[in-house]
Amino acid sequence: MHFFKLLLSCVLGLFLTPLFSQLSQDTVWYDEGRKFPKEIFSKDASGNKQGYYCSFFSNGRFEKCGRFENNERDSIWDFFEEDGWLALKVQFSKGLRDGNETEYDFRGNLVYQCPWKLGKKHGKCYSYHSNGKIESELHYIDGLVQGEVNRYDAEGNRTQVSNYRDEVMDGIFLNYYPNGQIETKGFYKMGEKDSIWELYYKNGILKSRALYKEGEVSGSITVMDSLGKRVQMVTWEKGVRNGPYEKYFDTGEVAESGTYSDNQLNGEVKEYYPGGVVKAKVPFVYGKITGVQEIYDKKGNLMEKNTWESGIKNGPHAMYFPNGKIAEEITYNLGTEEGPFTLYYENGNKAQTGFYRAGELQPDFQFFDESGVLSATGQVLGEKRQGLWKFYHSNGQLSAEGEYKIGERTGAWKFYDETGKEIPEPQKNTDK
Repeated sequence: MHFFKLLLSCVLGLFLTPLFSQLSQDTVWYDEGRKFPKEIFSKDASGNKQGYYCSFFSNGRFEKCGRFENNERDSIWDFFEEDGWLALKVQFSKGLRDGNETEYDFRGNLVYQCPWKLGKKHGKCYSYHSNGKIESELHYIDGLVQGEVNRYDAEGNRTQVSNYRDEVMDGIFLNYYPNGQIETKGFYKMGEKDSIWELYYKNGILKSRALYKEGEVSGSITVMDSLGKRVQMVTWEKGVRNGPYEKYFDTGEVAESGTYSDNQLNGEVKEYYPGGVVKAKVPFVYGKITGVQEIYDKKGNLMEKNTWESGIKNGPHAMYFPNGKIAEEITYNLGTEEGPFTLYYENGNKAQTGFYRAGELQPDFQFFDESGVLSATGQVLGEKRQGLWKFYHSNGQLSAEGEYKIGERTGAWKFYDETGKEIPEPQKNTDK
C-alpha cells in the first residue's frame, strides 16, 4: 500500500508541479532509447533541484524518492532495496537529517528508529528483533552516545547494561543471564576496564573477582566452581600472568602450584596427590620443561626421573623401585632413545643391558643373575631368542653355547663345567 501511495504522490509531484510553477522537468536515462529512467526531477531557472525527486534502479524499481528545496534534500525521503521493499525513511531539513529515521526489513518490520537534529543523532534510538521486541536502546546527544545503554534478547529479557560518556564506555557495566541473574559486573573508566570486575554462574555463585587498572588486570584472581569451591588462583600484573598460581582439588587442597613469568611457566611446578603428597616436580624455563623432572608414588617414593631441554627429553632417564633403587636407565638424545639401556634387580644389581640407536632397541643383550654376575649373552628379535647365545656359570666360566632360530634351539650345542672343560649336555634345561 505504501508503494502505491508513494507512486501516486511522486507522479503527481513530478508531473503537476511544473504546471503550476516556473519549474522545468528533467530526466536522466539509463539507455539512449529513453525507456528506462534513472532520475526524474524538477529544477528552477538557475538549475537547482526543486520539488519532488525520484531515482530508479535499472530494473525500473524505485531507488529513493523525496523533495528538494534549493538543491537540498527536504522533508521525508524514502530509500528502497533493488527488489522493491522500503528499507529506510529519513526526514531532512535544508540538506541535513532532521527528524525521525526509521529502518525496515524485507517483511516491512521495523528494525531501527532514531531521531536526528541538524545532521546528528539526538534523542532515544531503538533497534528491534524480528518479532518486534526491543533489541537495544541508546541515548544520543549531538551525535554522541551518552548515559545508559540497554540491550535485550528476543524474549524481552535484559542482557546488558552499559554506560557511555561522549561515545566512550564509562561507568558500571552489567551482563545478565536469561534468568535475570548477573553474569558480569564491572566498571569502565574512559573506555578501559577499571576497579573490581566479577563473574557469576547462573545460580548466582561468584565465579571470579579481578582488579583492573587502566584496562589491565592485576593482582591475585581466584576462580571458583558453581558450588563455590576454589578451582585455581593466578597472579596477574599489568594484564599478564606474573607470579604464583595454584590449582585445587574439589576438597580445596592444592593439586598443582608454580610460578608464571611474563605469561609463561617459569621455575618448578609441583603436582600433588590428594592429601598433599607430591606427585611430580617439573622444572620450567619460560614455558618449556628444562631440567630434571621427578615423579613420585602416593607414598612419596621416587618413581621416575627425566631430563628435559626446551620441552624435549634430552639426557638420562631413570625408573625406580619403591625402595629407592634404580629399576631402569635409558639416555635420550633430542627426544629419541640413544645409547646404553640397563635394567636392574631390586637389590641394585644389573639384570639386563642393551643399546638404543636412533630410537630402535638393538638385538644384542647381556643378562645377569641377582648377584650381578653375567649369566647370558645373545640376540632377541621380536621377543624371541635368535642367533648365537652363550650362557655362563656363576664363576664367570662359559657353561653353554649354541644357536637359536625364532626362539627354538637349533644345531649342535656345546656345554662346559665350571672349570671350562667341555662336557655332555646336562639333564637339566640350561636355556632358561
